[in-house]
Amino acid sequence: MPARLRHLRRALCAAVVVLCAPLPARAQFTGLTEVLNRVTDAEVYVSREWTNGGATARPRRDQGASGLGVEVLFAVGATSHEAPGGRMLNDSTRARDTTAVFEVAFGYGQSGGFTARAPGVDLYASLREVPAVTIYASLLETPRLARTLLLRGSPYIGLRTGYVTIQSGRSYTDDAVYEVRGETFELGGASGVSWAVGNSGITAFVEGAYSWRSFPSVEWSLPDGGGLPADFPRALGFSGPSLALGVQVGIK
Repeated sequence: MPARLRHLRRALCAAVVVLCAPLPARAQFTGLTEVLNRVTDAEVYVSREWTNGGATARPRRDQGASGLGVEVLFAVGATSHEAPGGRMLNDSTRARDTTAVFEVAFGYGQSGGFTARAPGVDLYASLREVPAVTIYASLLETPRLARTLLLRGSPYIGLRTGYVTIQSGRSYTDDAVYEVRGETFELGGASGVSWAVGNSGITAFVEGAYSWRSFPSVEWSLPDGGGLPADFPRALGFSGPSLALGVQVGIK
């Protein structure tokens, strides 16, 4: 859909909602419209995750734990410089080229296929991130050599945090099934490269990241009349690297 039609559709929908709303609520809808107008992109990705040697949890497979996630990105700023050649937009303003873009992303992610590193503990667990918040800085101009090495892609970096919970955590013994729950905050960094797919507004990207995820105290549900086996972990750690492949769709 052409960009002009997308903007027109968004404006008409917002106008209908605001006009139909009660008067006290219209100011809130106006603020919501302003926020939605700052949405730049939406993306979906698949990932593989691993844990470091000191983590008490690990993927069940050497290929890593499988993950899936989505993000919505909001523009928060940009840097620019005077365009080469000093071309003029009008009598007093010179054109400027954008060199870097800053965005904030809110997302949801889930990865599954983890087990305990301790031998003899038959644990199955998944991780869920919601909300996940990432601040991205994307470089639109790079030196010619770097651009060649990146296959004409645009590099970016990110700083991430989020609320992480253990999902569907169960450990099995010959006599019982134990459920485990936990919640924590994560901190991580990411870097990647994106490639525009022609003028379609679609961008493909590959991203590497490292996340610190430590559950210092997990909660086990015990069977009636039973206790927790001595070799079951009282804390779980999932810190480690990940690799993601995804597609981003421009909304503006």
